[in-house]
Amino acid sequence: MRRGRALRDLELDERVLLVARRHPLSLLRTLLPPLILLVVLCLVVAILLALGLSALAPVIGGVLVLGLPWLIWVWADWRADFLALTTRRVLWVQRTPFLRERRWEAPLSNIQNVAAISGGPVEHLCRCADLVLDTTSRGVVRLHSIRRAAVAAGAIVDAQGYSARSTTRLRRLRTELGLEPEQAAMAAERPGVRVWRRHLWQLARSLVLPTTLLAVSALLASLLDLRIILLVAGTVTLLWGVWIVDDWRNDEIVATSDRILQTSRRPLTLHEETWQASLDKVQDVSYSIPNPLAQLLDYGTVTVKTAGDGIDFEMAGLPNPRAISAELNHRLQMRRGHKERALLREVEQAVHAVLRARGL
Repeated sequence: MRRGRALRDLELDERVLLVARRHPLSLLRTLLPPLILLVVLCLVVAILLALGLSALAPVIGGVLVLGLPWLIWVWADWRADFLALTTRRVLWVQRTPFLRERRWEAPLSNIQNVAAISGGPVEHLCRCADLVLDTTSRGVVRLHSIRRAAVAAGAIVDAQGYSARSTTRLRRLRTELGLEPEQAAMAAERPGVRVWRRHLWQLARSLVLPTTLLAVSALLASLLDLRIILLVAGTVTLLWGVWIVDDWRNDEIVATSDRILQTSRRPLTLHEETWQASLDKVQDVSYSIPNPLAQLLDYGTVTVKTAGDGIDFEMAGLPNPRAISAELNHRLQMRRGHKERALLREVEQAVHAVLRARGL
């Protein structure tokens, strides 16, 4: 996966400050077993050729050749993971090529403290350490074997300080200029309502059983020459299929300008659950793509973490989870950044008004 694909939901005023990957030492540790195996196989081939037992050499040579794609895959797996620090948040992308993908992120305001912990003298000498983030939404998050983790930790703290100082300076300037309270700022852009349902594959998988029942019933009706079997089975299958489609349609995520809702409702209102949270209470949004089939069909799980210790929102089988996560994060960043942007616009307008009044 290209890095730009994972960071395509950046805001207009958001910049990437740092990108860090796992240390090559972690790659070496992962490659050590297959490398030792390849060396042993090479030695075995050399010994067999020296003893004149060349018949077994091609077999071992084939195993040796098959080991090379393994090495390439391990390298690609190591290369796909990275940490990104922007002016607003910290993102961690973890991907296994062709198998699964996960992305986690936390706004800078949700990070309480940062630490870089090395495991021993070798790691310390190579500047390889674990990056430990204490967050309000997920507790302690430990990212293993990050290259120059101490530099990354310092950059995160610097980014937090810059963000806090900018907000403080804007509020102080606003007070000195005698502006109205922050609630009088310009109205936020109000994005439209978005609705997502589970992937069509989830619906197709649920329809497999009634479709199979209909096919078996049609076969029995043909063999026994009893149309009543096909009639009964067709009626049952039709009602069952309508139930499944209605159940699939009733599970949805709704995103508005100020909240996220998740509704799960059984047909005929037999059971209904509705989860909702204000965007102000959302801590972070992440996604995961669990297996190769999900990679191929592009579906996965979206998770929304809130500030409370209760139930977090999680919905599996959603189509294009990257785009859904990007959209929710965009709305979240828009909500958080609106006050500061509106404040900055008012400050600029007030400064220009003062300069014009003084003839400057």
